[in-house]
Amino acid sequence: MDEKMTVAVEEASDVVTAEKSEKPKKGKLKSRFAEIKKEYGYLSAAFILPAVIMFLIYIAMEVFPFGDNSVLVLDLNGQYVYFFEALRNIIRDGGTLLYSFSRALGGEFLGIFAYYLSSPFSVLTALFPDGMMTEALLIMFLLKCGSCGLTFGFYLHKTRPNANKIATVMFSMMYALTSYAVVQQHNTMWIDCVIFLPLVTLGIEEMIKHGKYKMFVVFLALSILSNFYIGYMVCIYVAMYFFYYLLAHSTDGQANPLGEKNHFLRSFIRIALYSIVAVGIAAVIILSSYYSLTFGKTTFSNPNYAVGQQYDFLDIITKLFPGSYDTVRPEGLPFIYCGVFALLMAPLYFLSSRFSIRERIATGALLAVFVVSFNITVIDMFWHGMQRPNWLNCRYSFMFCFILLVIAAKAYEFIKEAKPTAILSVSAIYVILLVVIQKFDYKSMPDIDAIWISLICVIAYLLASYSALRSVSINHSSMILCVLICLELFTSGLLNLIGLDKDVHFSSRPSYVDYIAQWQPAVDKIELYDNGFYRMEKTSHRKTNDAMTLDFNGLTNSTSTLNKSTIDFLADMGLSSRSHWSKYLGGTPVSDSILGLKYILSEQKMDEPYELLFAMGTESADEKDVYAYKNNNAMSLATAVSSDINSINPEDYYNPMDYMNALVTAMLGESKTVELFVPLDMKSMTDANVDLTYVSGHKKYTADKSGGDPRIQYVFKAPEGDVQVYAYFATTYPRECSMKVNGLSNGTYFGNETMRIVKIGEKGEFISDDSIEITMTLNEDVLYLANDSSYYLYYLDEALYEAVMSKLTQCGYEIGDGHSEDHFNGTITTTADRHTVFTTIPYDQGWNVYVDGEKLEIYETLDALIAFDIPNPGEHTLEMRYLPKQFVIGLIASVVFTLIFIAFCVVDHMKRKKSSEARAVYFPLPVTDIETPAEKLTAPEEAAEITEPSASEDGTPTEEEIDTPKTEEQ
Repeated sequence: MDEKMTVAVEEASDVVTAEKSEKPKKGKLKSRFAEIKKEYGYLSAAFILPAVIMFLIYIAMEVFPFGDNSVLVLDLNGQYVYFFEALRNIIRDGGTLLYSFSRALGGEFLGIFAYYLSSPFSVLTALFPDGMMTEALLIMFLLKCGSCGLTFGFYLHKTRPNANKIATVMFSMMYALTSYAVVQQHNTMWIDCVIFLPLVTLGIEEMIKHGKYKMFVVFLALSILSNFYIGYMVCIYVAMYFFYYLLAHSTDGQANPLGEKNHFLRSFIRIALYSIVAVGIAAVIILSSYYSLTFGKTTFSNPNYAVGQQYDFLDIITKLFPGSYDTVRPEGLPFIYCGVFALLMAPLYFLSSRFSIRERIATGALLAVFVVSFNITVIDMFWHGMQRPNWLNCRYSFMFCFILLVIAAKAYEFIKEAKPTAILSVSAIYVILLVVIQKFDYKSMPDIDAIWISLICVIAYLLASYSALRSVSINHSSMILCVLICLELFTSGLLNLIGLDKDVHFSSRPSYVDYIAQWQPAVDKIELYDNGFYRMEKTSHRKTNDAMTLDFNGLTNSTSTLNKSTIDFLADMGLSSRSHWSKYLGGTPVSDSILGLKYILSEQKMDEPYELLFAMGTESADEKDVYAYKNNNAMSLATAVSSDINSINPEDYYNPMDYMNALVTAMLGESKTVELFVPLDMKSMTDANVDLTYVSGHKKYTADKSGGDPRIQYVFKAPEGDVQVYAYFATTYPRECSMKVNGLSNGTYFGNETMRIVKIGEKGEFISDDSIEITMTLNEDVLYLANDSSYYLYYLDEALYEAVMSKLTQCGYEIGDGHSEDHFNGTITTTADRHTVFTTIPYDQGWNVYVDGEKLEIYETLDALIAFDIPNPGEHTLEMRYLPKQFVIGLIASVVFTLIFIAFCVVDHMKRKKSSEARAVYFPLPVTDIETPAEKLTAPEEAAEITEPSASEDGTPTEEEIDTPKTEEQ
């Protein structure tokens, strides 16, 4: 460049700089806001319209305040709503996210937070008053629905800047109201990744084309942070889409507009580097989640890795149409409906010459990969973290919808170039396909709700498409299409929720709100009565996470981030506990005391040896809604016991009564068994209409259907005195049966919640010399009973129980004031023969124990709980802190990678600032070798214009920038 040209450029730059400096900052901001509003304002419709349609669907479903229904369904009803209540309590009361004693004796809470609650939207729940959690969830769902439309609209706006704005809103609505987004809305933690997927995709494209990384790093990190499980699937998508985009656009210059040398290698290095940064930013969630999974989730199922096909291909095709809800149960198909108009446009994309053959082949291959993933078991399991999903199959199917809608939007952009015969042929194929589907009589495709609605949509969109072909302005046709799509999306969404309601049932709002209102006053009253640490339980349950809503420390819990050892231990103690849940059913005074249950709430009067504190509810003198009892024999959170406790092996005992007798004996260091539970002798056992065989350590009773009811009858000698009788039948293979006591029904046994200790009759009901007759009638074809069970019925020796528990509670942990769920401080007294400290805290290496200021090693006892030894007898200070090292390492990693990302941004900004100063003279030497001939340098007037930055604040180029060659630094 000659000297005159350089001077001219500098003068022009000075003029621009002077003009810019004269503008007041307020004017700049106002002008910038006006520019943003002008460019992006129409995208507000992409947010508002789907949210309004979803709200109308909920109105039609009679959700409060338009009826008594709520958004609570399936796991949202049984688990998530309680976790949101717990999060709200933590935010309001200043609690900890690290640990919670509201779950099954206690357990880490970060796993629950990472899987269910880490969405930025979750904070909204703290803004609503008590008793309005269902309304908070409704608002959250609507905001997420609108956000899905907004991000998809933003993606189309950036990638298809010449597309019709109404069409952009139209396709955004379809993305926000796909069958996945509607049906899985109750799995609200998954929807964040549906929101972020368009922005992650845009970030990939911008990184490949221009080396820009900020959007990619931010939204990939947010995807993982908001839900590590679906975030893992997004990471798989990132790898797939990266190779797809390079393959599809490597020859048309779209993937490499700057002419970068070794573009594939450099793009690969960039995507790998910045993916590592994004994952590193989310390390605190990833490592905490991994630690949570080690407690049992990874061994929760035993997956079969054999290759197989899950569905017929025609079955999957049915799911593309409206009204095609089948089920969310294990046999369910993927939810991939995203609008009939998208189905009509997608084939036109593959027929259009506007897109290279290479791109169309690559796109077809990408869609095929998703279809194969849905269908092949091993590939599907890989998407789900090498585990078979428990219900709710193909949890990544929203990605298929995204790709299908993107190519449909591309096709509609050039609708005027489409051949009428092509549109007619595609429509005819769908009509024929629907007729064939109807002939196969799919239950998920009812005639009126699915087949006829789909046919009407195909015909309506066919006519609208022809109108678009002949119309001078595309806006008129797009508006008609937009109205039709709104009607379709409302109808389809409503049919999906009606199908979901029939499948798994939405709960009414009063069933949740009124239940909480019944129990909360009693819980609050006990909290005023006792400000120390204690555990509490209820004898009736709405679901298995009531404690998290009512905010007390309990045993009942259900979560995917389970602790298998704790669940097994509670089952060993005779409680209803299996799979991923535990429930306070089957409790006895002995188990209550050992587990530290100090307060029991009941809807009926109890005859256990507890103190009645108060009764609340109705004004009737005899009947109350809630009775509150105090167990004065409840052991502390930690108790000094004999080291004999470590010799107890739970597998040596076949019923909880013998196990608890052994526990108490070992705690006291007694050589002779302390029989709190006394077995009853069996007089006789008979069976009728069953065949007896022996298999795997069990008696196998097989029903003989030729006779009457298949049954087994036991007769026991009744105990003496005013005592309570308990029963437990051991088996490894539970099959539900009906139980009668002396001819009267006693419910069922071996059922989902009845594989536990059960009471036999009322306290003192039987007198000496009576017989207790237990009849078990088979409800299924077989019944298994363990061979090694010597006794089935026991009674509690209450006098001995009182004496024994009085001894055990003498060396309890005296917890001081100011305790929290992750920190305790107090004193404990040990003796020469009771120097092992037994705790009822589930074993977790995150707990750190300090005795007299010195850290002690903890170990696992009873295959489930924390214990440690204090060698010196006497009184000791005891401090317990919970801080898992995985959280610490993850937090440090997240901070480090966040700082690295910020450093990248700062260096990038400095380079941009430096290059902008020199840009008027010449293009600075790029990081990548860009082949820019000298004769293509801009003229002085053009160079002066370049100094005015035009990139949008989100880092993506404006339409003008796309056509302007830039360096990688820019």
